[in-house]
Amino acid sequence: MAVNILDSDSTTQWTANTASDTYVLQEDVYLAVLGTAISGTAAVTNRKFQIDGHVIADGGGSGMFIGQDATNGGSNTIAIGATGSVLGEAYGIVSHGGTLNLHNKGSVMGQTAGLYMTGSANVVDNDATIMAFAGAGINSQGDYATIYNSGDITGDDRGAYLAGHYAYLVNTGNILS
Repeated sequence: MAVNILDSDSTTQWTANTASDTYVLQEDVYLAVLGTAISGTAAVTNRKFQIDGHVIADGGGSGMFIGQDATNGGSNTIAIGATGSVLGEAYGIVSHGGTLNLHNKGSVMGQTAGLYMTGSANVVDNDATIMAFAGAGINSQGDYATIYNSGDITGDDRGAYLAGHYAYLVNTGNILS
């Protein structure tokens, strides 16, 4: 249950594969990587990410790629503050396995999707910007997805795509394509 803080600019991938750890990217700090910038591909749970700086993935990578242990429960939480941004050449954020809790007050952007998530019981609270330059702003592939939008969700292909049973979308902002 460690707290990992990135408080200076880095070009090294941040690996986040330990259950119950917290990862903090401080304000005005850049994590700029060729490939995926934050890699949490291990199927573990209860990780927390606080992004107040800037995550940039070039070379076909994703800003964040997070796995989840769908068998043993738990969740992963990503909070992007008003000064935070996640930009991926492929995807802004990819989350596999379900039970993602995303709270966005900054920017999440990617070429193919701003946010791509699979598995069930994902929850997104967007107060700012989620955008895709060529695909869907949000692409959700799983049951029981819940999306609250009071900001902007934009995609070249479609604003939001929800595939799965019992998807729930509350929009008081803008969804555009």
